[in-house]
Amino acid sequence: MRRPTVVLADNDPELLDLLETDLNLEGYDVVATVQSGEAALEVCAQHRPDVLVVDYRMPPGLNGLETAQRARTSGIAAAVILYTNYRLPDLATQAHRFGATVVVKGPLRALRAALAEAVGAANSG
Repeated sequence: MRRPTVVLADNDPELLDLLETDLNLEGYDVVATVQSGEAALEVCAQHRPDVLVVDYRMPPGLNGLETAQRARTSGIAAAVILYTNYRLPDLATQAHRFGATVVVKGPLRALRAALAEAVGAANSG
């Protein structure tokens, strides 16, 4: 059985290491970890992951919402999860417009659940 592929984008290298280790142990294939929105789009175009997990704020350059919009409208990521500490009033609404889900950083359980849902939706559609 093919492991679902994931690209991780966050400007915190320690968090990237943690997420990569955790998700690999949970049965995902983390195909790339990057520290900017621009790099996320490049590796998504190359790997066409099942899910892009992207932080909202990764200065300088594209923020996670802009990255999510470009990834979804260009079709280079099947699903996008905005994984962030930022709790902006309209962030979830804006993300939803592009088919992205917002998960607040914290216990990895919430991210795992969102990933399982995204992969399940992609496999059923």
